[in-house]
Amino acid sequence: MFWKPICWAILIGVLSFLPTDDMNTQKWFNFQHQDKIMHFLFYGIFSFLLYRSISAYCSYERPGWLIFLLTFLVILFYGLMIEIIQDRFTASRQGDIIDMIFNLAGYFIAMVIILLIPALRSYSKLK
Repeated sequence: MFWKPICWAILIGVLSFLPTDDMNTQKWFNFQHQDKIMHFLFYGIFSFLLYRSISAYCSYERPGWLIFLLTFLVILFYGLMIEIIQDRFTASRQGDIIDMIFNLAGYFIAMVIILLIPALRSYSKLK
């Protein structure tokens, strides 16, 4: 049930600790602020997967706001933990508060999408 967000968290962790020299030699994307956009996208997807897994696990026994809060706390803690480890224990990476802001922005946009899904489904049924 939680295998998707766990796999995604592992992917984020692995990419977060790769030396920046390895990342700079890969020319997959080459545009300004790509690092921040990747934080936004990766943590947005992580938030979406985590929220859906927690919701399925709780099977609607918990109020929705509690699931949003739990998802937020996991995203906040995981992102903060990675930024601290990067800053303290890696030579080529550094912790950045702006990265945390983009992580949380990804969370908030994912939650807005989750809130909009029922409205979009009901709108499509009206057509």
